[in-house]
Amino acid sequence: MTTEVLALLKSLSIGLATVIGAIDLIGILIMLLERYGGMKGRIFFFISQFLPKAIFGPLPKSLASLRDWHDPIKREALVQAYGRNQERDLIDKHPFSQWMVAEMVHSYENNVQGIAYLGAAVLIFVIGLRGIQVLTKDDTAFIIVALLLEFTLIGILGLMLFYKPEETKYGGMDLAIFSKMQKLEDDLVEKDTALRTLRTDVDTSIRRLQNDLDALRRAGETPKGKGSA
Repeated sequence: MTTEVLALLKSLSIGLATVIGAIDLIGILIMLLERYGGMKGRIFFFISQFLPKAIFGPLPKSLASLRDWHDPIKREALVQAYGRNQERDLIDKHPFSQWMVAEMVHSYENNVQGIAYLGAAVLIFVIGLRGIQVLTKDDTAFIIVALLLEFTLIGILGLMLFYKPEETKYGGMDLAIFSKMQKLEDDLVEKDTALRTLRTDVDTSIRRLQNDLDALRRAGETPKGKGSA
C-alpha cells in the first residue's frame, strides 16, 4: 500500500470517526428530548421523512409511529394490537417506553444484535492488523473508527436490552398458558386438600364404627358371663 493511499485512508477514517461521533451525540440528544423533553415523536417523524424505504425498509414507519403512541386513542389500539396476553409489558409506562418495547425491541432486536456482532468482527480484524504490524502506531485512526462503530452498536443493543420486557417471572412463556397452568395447579392443590379431608373423615368414621362394634361385642359378652357364674 502506497503512502498516498494510506494517507487518503487515514483522512477518510478521521472523517468517518467524526461523523460517527457526531451521530452518537445527536442520537443521545434526540433520545433525551423525546423521552424527557416533551417532543412527542416529532423529531423521529421528521427524520423518518428523509429515510428511503428502499434502503431502511420498515424503519421510517417505525420511527414515525412514535407520534401515535403519544395519542391516547391510538395508543389504546396499539396496546391491544401488541397482544392481549402481553399488555403487562406496557402497563404504567411512558409512551416512549411503550414504543420502544412494542415497536423497536419487538421488531429490531435481532437485527441490532446481528449488526453488533459484525461490528465486533470489524474491531477484532482491525486490532489483528495492528497486532501483526500491518498497521503501525501511526495508524490509530483506523482503530478509533472501529472502536467508535462498536461503541455505537453496543450502545444501541444495550438500549434494546434495557427496554426488553422481563421474561424471568413467567419463564418466557405466554401469559395465557402460564395462567392456565397456574389455575390447573390451584385445582390440583384444592382437590388434594379435599381428598385429604375425605380421608380423615373416612378414618374417623372407621374408628367410630370399630368402637361401636367393640361396644356391641362387650355388651353381648356380659350376660353370658353372669349366667355361667
